[in-house]
Amino acid sequence: MPMSIFKKLIDAIDDASDSVVIFIEESIEKTKCLTGFHQWSSWEYISKDGCQQRRFCRRYRCNKSETRTEHGWSGFAYTIDQSCEQQSQCKRCGEAKQRTEHASWSEWQYQSDGACDESRQCSRCPEEESRLEHIWGSWEFSGPRSCDKVRYCRRCPVGKDTLEATWGDHDLVPDRKINCEAMSLRCQRCGHASLIPHLGEFHDYGPWMRDPDRNGLLRQCSACGETQRQEALTPR
Repeated sequence: MPMSIFKKLIDAIDDASDSVVIFIEESIEKTKCLTGFHQWSSWEYISKDGCQQRRFCRRYRCNKSETRTEHGWSGFAYTIDQSCEQQSQCKRCGEAKQRTEHASWSEWQYQSDGACDESRQCSRCPEEESRLEHIWGSWEFSGPRSCDKVRYCRRCPVGKDTLEATWGDHDLVPDRKINCEAMSLRCQRCGHASLIPHLGEFHDYGPWMRDPDRNGLLRQCSACGETQRQEALTPR
C-alpha cells in the first residue's frame, strides 16, 4: 500500500475517533439538560426600567431559559401623619407594597373597676386593641365529693375557670379484690373507679395446718387454691 494512501487512512480513523468522542460528550451534556441539570448563565434584567430577569442554559443546542421578577425594594417608611401604614417602593420599576406597622403601644389598662377588660392604644394612630385579663385565685375542688377543680377571678364577678380531674388528681385507695393478683382502685373523695388495677398478692389464706406429705406446715388460699408451705425447723 502506498504511504500516501496509508496516511489518509490513519487520518480518516483519527477523524472518526474524534467524531465519536464529540458525539459522546454532546450526548452526556444533552442528558444533563434533559434531567434538569442545566448550565445556567447569570441572571440579567430584560429591560432597563423593568424587574424581569432572564437566564439561559449555556449548553450547545439547549434553548432552555427561565424568567423571574427581582425588585430592588427601598426600606419601609411611613407616608401619612397619624397613620401606621408604611410603603416600600421598587427603585427600578416603581412598584409599591404596603404594610401596617404600629410604632409603639401604650401600657394595658383596665377599662373600669370590677371588670377585667383591658385596652391599649397605638402612640401614632387611633388603632386600639382590647383583651380580657383575669386575676385568678387558687385552684379549689369544685365540691366536697368532686375532684374537678375551679378557680375564680379576684377582680370581676364573672371570671371562672374549670379543670377536669385527671387520673393523677384522684385519691385512689384499694376498693375490692378482683382476683388474688389484683385489686380495684376507687377515689375516696369522688368515688371514681380506676380502670388500672392495683397489682400484688391478695390471697385469703386459711390457718396453718400440718403438711401430710412433708415435715412442716401448709395453708391454702380459699379463693384460688394457692398453697403456701413452711418447713419445720430441724433441732440442732
